[in-house]
Amino acid sequence: MSSIEALRNVHSGSDLYRQKAKVPDYREMMNEATVMDFIVNRLTGVDDKFAHGDWRAVAGRTILDIGCGSDWSADGYYPPHLVRLLAANGANAFGIDIVPQSRKFAGEYTHVQADIIPHVMQGTLSDLPQIQGVKFDAINMLSFLGGNPSPALYLKIPVSLETFQSKLMQQLKGMLKENGFILNGPKHYQLRNGRLAQLKQFDRYI
Repeated sequence: MSSIEALRNVHSGSDLYRQKAKVPDYREMMNEATVMDFIVNRLTGVDDKFAHGDWRAVAGRTILDIGCGSDWSADGYYPPHLVRLLAANGANAFGIDIVPQSRKFAGEYTHVQADIIPHVMQGTLSDLPQIQGVKFDAINMLSFLGGNPSPALYLKIPVSLETFQSKLMQQLKGMLKENGFILNGPKHYQLRNGRLAQLKQFDRYI
């Protein structure tokens, strides 16, 4: 498993490939490179799906990854690749997952262990202790309800998916900074003048 020291030298997908000898799980991390590029492009105002900016543009930004992963779980292997890359490039990175944080990654980022479904249903998502009062520049939930959700997730939601998404988006809206954005493929949103506006989709993968 890669160390945080190796990841601190990874500032782009190209860097990740060059550092592959020091990052044994680089192949899986390459899947997060597109998400990192999308976040960087949004933060820097670049409207080009082919742009590959410097990931250090996330430095000082507060970013939340919902369904971030942790390590091995009953459902398989879901390491927290994206939130670790964010933290290694200077972001104030938070990850929410139902599984506890692996001791291998302790201290790398702020891990919030929670089953967010009941919190969404009760309207208390923003009250989780580690994120209470925190406003985010970006919220990623591509691994939660976006492009790569767990099939078991849909079986746990007690209402229709549309109703659940509506409740979730309303709560996430209150957790964003002005001009902050939500990645929720295939539709992404940005908070503009207190309202969520849909962003242009770059491609079918994100």
